[in-house]
Amino acid sequence: MKIKDVSKISKVLPLEDSPHLLDLHGPVFLLGSPRSGTTFLSSVVTSAKDVEEFVGILAPSRLMHLLAKLEKSKSDQCKSITACTRDVFWHAFIKSRTWRTERLVKLIKGKISAFDLLKPFTIENSLFTYKEPLLCLAASVFAKEFKSSKFVHIIRDGRDVAASFLRRYPDALSDHVLLDQELASRKNSEIGSFRLHSKWVIPWWVESGREDEFVHASKFCRCLWLWRILLEHALELRDNLPTDRYLEVFYEELTCSSRDVGEKILRFIGKESTASFNRQMRKAYITSIGSYKKYISRGEVTMEEINAVAGCMLRRLNYT
Repeated sequence: MKIKDVSKISKVLPLEDSPHLLDLHGPVFLLGSPRSGTTFLSSVVTSAKDVEEFVGILAPSRLMHLLAKLEKSKSDQCKSITACTRDVFWHAFIKSRTWRTERLVKLIKGKISAFDLLKPFTIENSLFTYKEPLLCLAASVFAKEFKSSKFVHIIRDGRDVAASFLRRYPDALSDHVLLDQELASRKNSEIGSFRLHSKWVIPWWVESGREDEFVHASKFCRCLWLWRILLEHALELRDNLPTDRYLEVFYEELTCSSRDVGEKILRFIGKESTASFNRQMRKAYITSIGSYKKYISRGEVTMEEINAVAGCMLRRLNYT
């Protein structure tokens, strides 16, 4: 199979052995806490032409937890791990762009036309994007490894995030999980590694000295706690990147003014809107905004509890 590499930068190594070329194709990382609208954000980005998106499995959430802990301890292992991750990203990218079976899947899903299927295989003008909500934890590590990378960070009211999280993953941070070491080890997406506090499993990201507060918090507030931690990492990234590498969008604005915000996102990643983009924008809805209020009305959580866990972050983002 002949692959057309228009960059002509790698003259010695074959394309599959040239992961450094990934820097010519982004990457673009889509950030946002779980249930913050990353899926809709992804649909906006992938509506553009020649965008190759990958989700979660190439660099899973457990890796995000590990990299965040290693960075916190100033370990030099981060560089080795992200270099390996680059290799994984690159092989997935060229496979998606050049393997006929992969292109047939795209045809079946309506991502490309029969005409596109017959075009010469190329990576020209293509963009690698990756969505992993827990990547917020390790975003600074990825920014250092991928010098040309860009980050689109979607932010949603943490109270609505917690409400949505509870509906979708009711047991994720429940007593049932946090009292069972084996089960907590399996539910690693939200917890990552943990430490023991009495009989409780405490996620590594809970601040030292606040273990009892976390144990006695409601499930709603535990989810809100995770949201705050993810935001702290992502906003630290924002404060250390130039504006041409980081774009912040708010879920509420994206759903209420989807076309304007969507076009802003496409301009940021260097792509133009398409007919697919127009179809995606019609799918935006605002019905879930303010959904957290039902938890307050039912007495499952109070504003006092919410403010104790994430009041400062909510005020920082103008949600109160």
